[in-house]
Amino acid sequence: MTLAPLLKLCLHSGYVWASESVHGYACKIGLDNDEFVAGALVNIYLKFGKVKEGRVLFEEMPYRDVVLWNLMLQAYLDNGFDGEAVELSSAFHRSGLHPNEITLRLLARISGDDIDSKGGQVNSFANGNDASEIRSKNQKLTKCLKASQYSTLLQCFADMVESNLECDEVTFILVLATSVRLDSLALGKQVHCMTLKLGFDLMLAVANSVINMYCKLRKIGFARTVFHSMSERDLISWNSIIDGFAQSGLQVEAVSLFMQLLRCGLTPDQYTVTSVLKATSSLPESLSLIKQVHVHAIKFNNVADSYVSTALIDAYSRNKCMEEAEVLFERNSFDPVAWNAMMSGYTQSHDGHKTLKLFALMHKQGERSDDFTLATVLKTCGSLLAINQGKQAHAYAVKSGYDLDLWVSSGVLDMYVKCGDMRAAHFAFNSIPAPDDVAWTTMISGCIENGEEERAFHVYSQMRLMGVLPDEFTIATLAKASS
Repeated sequence: MTLAPLLKLCLHSGYVWASESVHGYACKIGLDNDEFVAGALVNIYLKFGKVKEGRVLFEEMPYRDVVLWNLMLQAYLDNGFDGEAVELSSAFHRSGLHPNEITLRLLARISGDDIDSKGGQVNSFANGNDASEIRSKNQKLTKCLKASQYSTLLQCFADMVESNLECDEVTFILVLATSVRLDSLALGKQVHCMTLKLGFDLMLAVANSVINMYCKLRKIGFARTVFHSMSERDLISWNSIIDGFAQSGLQVEAVSLFMQLLRCGLTPDQYTVTSVLKATSSLPESLSLIKQVHVHAIKFNNVADSYVSTALIDAYSRNKCMEEAEVLFERNSFDPVAWNAMMSGYTQSHDGHKTLKLFALMHKQGERSDDFTLATVLKTCGSLLAINQGKQAHAYAVKSGYDLDLWVSSGVLDMYVKCGDMRAAHFAFNSIPAPDDVAWTTMISGCIENGEEERAFHVYSQMRLMGVLPDEFTIATLAKASS
């Protein structure tokens, strides 16, 4: 008897309860200790974000291969459990298993604080040069980077160069990461020149770090040149350049690269999918592209990943395709970004009552709102003239400290103005520590709309005295009051 088809269906379904049911059945019939069944269940739980449950199963398994270790390490890193990742990496070293390329990259990420996700300490680990001087220097550089001691790191690197101590790929990856942290294009270019001079630019991990550096420092043209000059590329190379194009507003190029990636026969991961979804948001044909990316995510088993499902929810919500978003949302465990995307989508789709219902459900379940949640809910309350719910949101903002956030406080002001409660609006406005031009204009507009023209001009005088310059909307509002 095999549970393989059921387990595969569980993963594709997106429903964690289905997996739990199959798990219970496996325990009942004595297959829970089967190597394949237990391994598949670990994979499913991790894909659904149930890392704790996955680890329990992982520990109970009599034999764990490298693939399972990789899954656990990846899950801890992706979910920000750095301490657990370090502990598990130590356990892996003690296991006596030989790491494969994926293991090396994961171990490098753990030791190098993300910067080594591009290949960081793979070379040193693989060669086992723990006692060598270069290994020692790289460990010092890594500690400096983690502690944000950039001056010390650069001085150590300068000493290595001046003493003619040979640098390796790890050294250059660490210093390239430092240039990103310092937002220093000059430093990044210098290190890139050194890699070209010494031939390290031909190493995949270094080239990937150079691309990442140029993308993060907003020099996408340089990143493109490096990418196209590479004789070898891996998924990290493609992910870096696609995300770089998406972040730089070059959405068409990002989508085009995604299509090229597929034609090259590479399998996109969750980072690829989330980056290309980000790129599609502002394109005219965005909905069609989102659906195509969604199909690829299903094909490559990425939909169960929380980042991918949240990105899809956000993409569909932005396009007011709330039915598609709802299907994904119902399968998702709590993620504030997904909830915010749904509420924003309902508001943009003129279905604000669902926004308020979701907000109420969020608090009923004991989840916390953030500034985006509150700004969205306050905007909805203003549109629906729902002052009672608006007051509740305002009270929550005060209680949680978000009333000091300019975005939220401006939302409170706008809500009271639209609901016609000018007394509360004046109080909210006076509570804003440093109103920007939007808050001033909202107050002026509110006074005019509620028949307080003289007060509107007084507020405008105060605005000029505070040194805030009016924009064209402010002038148009005042002109309306004067006519």
